[in-house]
Amino acid sequence: MSVKNIYGIKKDTGETLSITDLSDSENGLKCNCKCTFCGADFIARNLGKKNAPHFAHSGEGCDIEKANMNGLFMLICDYLTTGGEICYPAAEWKCDQPVYFPYPFIVPITEQDFDKRVTLEIGKRNPKKRSFDSVEIIQSQNGYPVAMLCKKGDNTLALRVVPPATICKTSTRTAYENFPTLLLDLSQKTFADLCKKEIGTILNDVFLFRWKQYIPLSAEKRQKIIEASAALCEQEKQKQKDRVQNNPTTIYNKASYASKPAVTAVPHQIPARTPFKPYVETVRLSTEDMTYQSIADESKIVLDARTGIRVCVCQVCKRPKSKDAFAVLPVDYKQKNVGVCKLCAEKSKT
Repeated sequence: MSVKNIYGIKKDTGETLSITDLSDSENGLKCNCKCTFCGADFIARNLGKKNAPHFAHSGEGCDIEKANMNGLFMLICDYLTTGGEICYPAAEWKCDQPVYFPYPFIVPITEQDFDKRVTLEIGKRNPKKRSFDSVEIIQSQNGYPVAMLCKKGDNTLALRVVPPATICKTSTRTAYENFPTLLLDLSQKTFADLCKKEIGTILNDVFLFRWKQYIPLSAEKRQKIIEASAALCEQEKQKQKDRVQNNPTTIYNKASYASKPAVTAVPHQIPARTPFKPYVETVRLSTEDMTYQSIADESKIVLDARTGIRVCVCQVCKRPKSKDAFAVLPVDYKQKNVGVCKLCAEKSKT
């Protein structure tokens, strides 16, 4: 099907509308519309039985694709500038959990592992709704609209549109310059859907939006995340010390665990846990003594001195975790306490 003019501008109100927004009485020159690109008068042909409803120039015509693209962008712009909202996938910078339970091994975020532990998560289950203070249509030198710059306070978001082939046969799916860019994919819509009555519903469909470019974290925000992680780790360490003092249990020190007597726990203060049944010799270590090297070099099965549950270290992330957190259990008779945790195993598959 050939591309036809489907958008026009009302001369009296200046609003942009589709040919499907007109009533049957607004036929011919009674539509009081003009072209979205050249500004010439339009004739509405919306009562025909052979051809689809469309606008026609009263005089010499112009580039139909440019007119349709300008009309589509102006239709979206009118909706957003009058307080309309868009619903798009949330994109948030999130940190991995710095505290690993049931063993509170505190690992603060550093500059070296920042890019691995702080990642951008995009989710459509909890989308964001946003209205804008102003919207500006950016056009190329040949008159095609390429993007809309939507401003909210000091932040600017670029919105690019992929139209259906009935409106324009060419489209751009890349990010716009250095701006965070959202891509609105309308390629599966028909020109009848992209009218003034339905544009609000379309812009609130989160599955039509896709991120093409995001805002990188500034140096100040990176430093704030590192400082917040260090503060959280200190708080958790203090909570762990207070927990041990308030709930005494059997605690050993690695250097002299054999010579120091165990502190007898109060029975009603011990949580109900199934103790680990060793099949070989075991050694109990306190949380402070549990490092990758101390556990990996130990020839005996390592148990947590406080809970009595077996502890191993992951040979990928180098972190000590409980036995249940491992996908591959230790099999080497020399390194009984080294394996691969479930998280690292899943990452290696992807």
